[in-house]
Amino acid sequence: MSLGYFPIPYPDEVLYSVIARAKSRLGIEAARTFVFELFGTIHIRAVLDMPSHLDAMATALPPGYPWIHTTGCTCPPEKTKIPG
Repeated sequence: MSLGYFPIPYPDEVLYSVIARAKSRLGIEAARTFVFELFGTIHIRAVLDMPSHLDAMATALPPGYPWIHTTGCTCPPEKTKIPG
């Protein structure tokens, strides 16, 4: 399933914040519902610094989203708390 909308990150915004903004803008109140829509499972934990399940997330992002490539979903390191 693909979400019809997912925000483009601001230059200094981390992935966790982008996900929170998407949930808010889509008007989805239940966190479990949104997690399932985005990742295809509710058995996932939100972690600010080390994002995971990016390939699962890629299937839910709108076609043409900047982080989706033929090899899967690539979250730029600056969108995490991983030291550069």
